[in-house]
Amino acid sequence: MDRGAISEFLERSKRVTKHSSQLDEANTETKIVEPFLQDILGWDRYENMVKQYSVQMGTTIKKVDYAIILEDTPVIFIEVKGWDEHLSEGDKGQLKSYMRQQAVDWGLLTNGKKYEILKREKDPSKPKEISIGTIQLDDLPNKLDLLEVLSKDSIKSGKSREIGQKIQRRRKALKKIEQNQEELVNKVTKLLTEEVGDSVTQEIEESSNKFINDMITKLRYPYSDEVEKGDETIESVQVQQDKFTPEEKSEGPTSQYEYRIPILKVIKQMGGKGKVRDILPKVKKIMEPKLTEEDFEKVSGNEERWRNHARWQRQVMVDDGLLDDSSPRGVWAITEKGKRYLEENE
Repeated sequence: MDRGAISEFLERSKRVTKHSSQLDEANTETKIVEPFLQDILGWDRYENMVKQYSVQMGTTIKKVDYAIILEDTPVIFIEVKGWDEHLSEGDKGQLKSYMRQQAVDWGLLTNGKKYEILKREKDPSKPKEISIGTIQLDDLPNKLDLLEVLSKDSIKSGKSREIGQKIQRRRKALKKIEQNQEELVNKVTKLLTEEVGDSVTQEIEESSNKFINDMITKLRYPYSDEVEKGDETIESVQVQQDKFTPEEKSEGPTSQYEYRIPILKVIKQMGGKGKVRDILPKVKKIMEPKLTEEDFEKVSGNEERWRNHARWQRQVMVDDGLLDDSSPRGVWAITEKGKRYLEENE
């Protein structure tokens, strides 16, 4: 895909949102979504886009905000909300019902800032529509595979299905690694310790954990290394994580990455820094709805797994520049980069 076109679209979107007092649904459609569909994905505004496409739902007629038409057949349904509107599960459910009713393979739910892509699974026994990924506006250059799924060239050539399957395989691998993260770290540590001896076990364990975390990051953001660090259109490569939908949420210990936002939020609420003994109980309170029985199992040093994962995530955030690496022992402090990250992703 054309990175130049993506950069131009991002700059233009910033100007539009900066100088517009409000972007309701209609303005979001014409000023953000339609340029996105045409300039980034390659769909012609007049040949391929149909606004307010009629869908028969039982005895009533419903209107999809946009249908992308190819050879007189709808191939993508799009639901749009205003720039400042939240994309709800109800909005997603509505889009899924339209896709199911018309057997449309692809869906897009957006408010101009966030783009969620849905794919229809053609299971003969029980067809269903699943979310295969979410992209924040500033993160478009990092999610080229997701963008390409909905491009005109990929839809026409049939490449979209192949890309969609690849994305799903990567997400499954990511989920498996996150579920078994601690076990994988221990295996790598054991293997290396057996080779070089136990005199540097702590260093090996830290490096093993970083290796697994780097792999998770690479699976989440496969194109992040291609982004130029000085590109003003992308202030941070590490954007809000993709969230698994409820039907995808697995059992097992909670991923280390789930602790990232709660840790940053607690430290910010404490004035920008705090002692670990004060931070972790507050993080636990935020995380409690997500914690499983396995999160309370004792692991290394007789410490509960959730505390261990929170500590490891702190180290990852130090490496990422979100937490201060020069703060005194036992004190965690947020950096300016960390504050920006929290503001963008909270």
